[in-house]
Amino acid sequence: MGALLTFGSGMTCAHGGLAIAIPAPLPPRLFARGVPVLTMANQVVIPACPVMAVPKSNQLSGAQYTVVAPFCVQAASVLGASRVSSQGAPVLLADSQVMAVPSNAPLLLTPSQFRVQGQ
Repeated sequence: MGALLTFGSGMTCAHGGLAIAIPAPLPPRLFARGVPVLTMANQVVIPACPVMAVPKSNQLSGAQYTVVAPFCVQAASVLGASRVSSQGAPVLLADSQVMAVPSNAPLLLTPSQFRVQGQ
């Protein structure tokens, strides 16, 4: 059992980068305290992970330069609710497993409401 995550819930990668949920293509139908609930269909991006990946050397038009990419770019939901879904997609709970890609670091999930629970 865990609180349902909404668009107001806090999500950060293990390195402290803020994660932002993007609405699914279909309009939301499930709300908790007036805020749409997150499902596994929502895409989650991490625009500013403070940890940078190992630099790669590339050659562009004869000049050598170094590309440094963020360590966490987006997140993938591994495990959602088993008994609660919205429009066919399992909802995300406070105890769901969400991993950052490509680092495989877990996301830290902080629910913004505790009244609506799921399993």
